[in-house]
Amino acid sequence: MKEEDKTTENSAATPEVNQADQKSDKSPEELMGQVSGADGSLEAGPKVSSVDAMANESEADGEARPTKPKQKGIKALLGKFNIYLMLFILIIVIAVVAFGVTYTLNRRETEIRLTTSELTESDLEELKTSDAIVGDPKQILTIESNAVITGKVVLRDSLDVAGALRIGGPLSLPSIRAGGEGNFGSLQTNDFQAAGNATIGGILDIVGSVTMGENLTVKGFINAGGRLDIGGPATINGNLNVNGTISATGLNFGNISFSRINTGGPQPGISVSGAAGGGATASISGTDASGIATINTGGGTGTGILATVTFTSAYNGTARPVLTPNGPGCANIGYYVTNMTATQFSIATATNPPAGTTCRFNYIVVN
Repeated sequence: MKEEDKTTENSAATPEVNQADQKSDKSPEELMGQVSGADGSLEAGPKVSSVDAMANESEADGEARPTKPKQKGIKALLGKFNIYLMLFILIIVIAVVAFGVTYTLNRRETEIRLTTSELTESDLEELKTSDAIVGDPKQILTIESNAVITGKVVLRDSLDVAGALRIGGPLSLPSIRAGGEGNFGSLQTNDFQAAGNATIGGILDIVGSVTMGENLTVKGFINAGGRLDIGGPATINGNLNVNGTISATGLNFGNISFSRINTGGPQPGISVSGAAGGGATASISGTDASGIATINTGGGTGTGILATVTFTSAYNGTARPVLTPNGPGCANIGYYVTNMTATQFSIATATNPPAGTTCRFNYIVVN
């Protein structure tokens, strides 16, 4: 049995040696060393297949495989990052930079540098005694403290006031133009012209003429010492005091109230007629608008025209006089008005007036 086992072991070992001889250049001693155990004995060790043995030999005897050289510097650093992550980070950085630049440009204020110069005591003294020129048109005079000017101030250019303008005394202006609204508590002017509407909350005192292109609304008083010409409608919620003349093509009043009516102008003429009798005379006292006509009758009075009144200037149309007797002289006769034209009217009677009597008639002429 022992011999058969040895034979079997030898027969089993032989192919392995032959295969090793075919695949390896090692000597029999080296191969025996591989078959023997770690302690040099010939006792069976761990079983190794022929394929594993050939692989071990190939790893041991084969030349070392070339290894890829390690990258250094920036390439090594870039190799550790993902390219897509780097692109994402780059986009974010660009967006932040663009926002910062835009924000800075929007918040940037333009710096204005003004050339300044200081006024010395000698400069101020020179300004007091002479017509001195300080600075040039490109410079700006800035006075941080209060300034009191006892003399006159002449501005050859426009005046811009950033704050309120307060004037303790009268303000004299050859002309005033307001681009926007103008509110005046009291306005005194020699000549007032408005192309548009004018609204005055206080008193309007007019010494000269007033020309209105549109509406005039006055909530207070209008004191017109001169002439007031209004081309459009005028609404006055308060009183209208006119010391001069009001000229108007037409006046329409819903309700008119007069404390008195005073008429003026030259005295018209009067001539006596045949109905007044022989030796009759006539006289007149008044104006074209109103007055008293006096007729002294003579002998042999009759019916018809007693006297004719002639105006100093013609009316625009036919005159319409209103006649009333003044006194008892001719109060009972049948008097009437006739021959009404733009230049005259006549006083007539339908009954014979008493002879040698003074007949007085009051007249008012409207047109």
